[in-house]
Amino acid sequence: VPFALLQFDPRMQEIHRSWLRAALRTANPYTGAPLANDPALAIVEIQNEDSYFFYTFGKDNIPLVQRKKLGKLFGNWLEKKYGSLGKAFSSWGLGHEEDDSAGGVAGLFGAWDMTREGSRQSEAKLRRMRDQVRFLAENQKAFYESSRDFIKRDLGYGGMVSASNWTVADPPTLDAL
Repeated sequence: VPFALLQFDPRMQEIHRSWLRAALRTANPYTGAPLANDPALAIVEIQNEDSYFFYTFGKDNIPLVQRKKLGKLFGNWLEKKYGSLGKAFSSWGLGHEEDDSAGGVAGLFGAWDMTREGSRQSEAKLRRMRDQVRFLAENQKAFYESSRDFIKRDLGYGGMVSASNWTVADPPTLDAL
């Protein structure tokens, strides 16, 4: 699975939920109870070692077709914020090779560009990264919340749910996300 795909691709999320359903709702052949109801299960982790904010986030690990899907989501987010992609691009003063106003796609820079060192290469880069980081944080948070709700509400799990155990590329800048 390409990195980050689970966080934004509806088909991958559907597959992930089917795995969660199989793991948590299948009856234990010895007790008859599903794992979701087993008091020995202390925590369910939504995903392990993946994040928009670690160095694996970038064009080397996310195929172009998937980057464009995420870029389209970013473009939709920017249209709501700025009124149009053109206005967003103008406000930043910094382009990206995958920007496509006509297609509604705003290209996404890799994780290094979101770090202190990477984002402060210029004022234009800093402006763009502020929007990119906010979009990615909101998108990732929404994925985690919907997954948590599915695990608890639909699968009946009453214990703790963890988003992930992974770290970020630049803890002082991105850890709070």
